[in-house]
Amino acid sequence: MIIFLLYKKEAEDIRKKRTLFRQFSKTKKQIFVVLITTYGSLESKHRLGLIDNEVRMEDLF
Repeated sequence: MIIFLLYKKEAEDIRKKRTLFRQFSKTKKQIFVVLITTYGSLESKHRLGLIDNEVRMEDLF
């Protein structure tokens, strides 16, 4: 079983993509970042405050 760990570089990429999406779509609404994984992810300082929700394989089946 492999559990996903969000590293600093990946967190920066997600923040950049969220900012770009907000600029290009011109939305004023909140953007939710959802992580879809097979077995879940570990809590880390880079994940906190960035990932709003997580969907695991067991949630789908």
